[in-house]
Amino acid sequence: MEQEEFRDLAVNNQAELDRIKSGAMASPLYNEVLAELYKPDGRYSYAGGWNWKAIAAVLIGVLPVVPGFLKAATTPGFAGVFSNPTFIEILYNYGLFFTFGVAAIAYLALSMIGGRAPEPAREPEAT
Repeated sequence: MEQEEFRDLAVNNQAELDRIKSGAMASPLYNEVLAELYKPDGRYSYAGGWNWKAIAAVLIGVLPVVPGFLKAATTPGFAGVFSNPTFIEILYNYGLFFTFGVAAIAYLALSMIGGRAPEPAREPEAT
């Protein structure tokens, strides 16, 4: 994203933030949390279009379910739920709930860690 586009995006985001803040349902606490979303170096910021904390949280949530998925994918005549499941198969049977819960906890924990993703290297402007 070029510098002018980024500046325009920041101005548009600030205008949207001001519009929402003036709304009747906006409370002071809501305004503070919402303002944090639009800060370029705020708590919820990320760089280069990637939020490494979110990606890591998804991987942490999904990886424990992969062995059960592989077993289900390679079992002939698999009916959708394992009968007499092992621990790994139980994780797969309840994979939606398990992955959501683990990823949410992982994201919360990672969000408490400070720092942002490094900015991508930019090409020098032509003169």
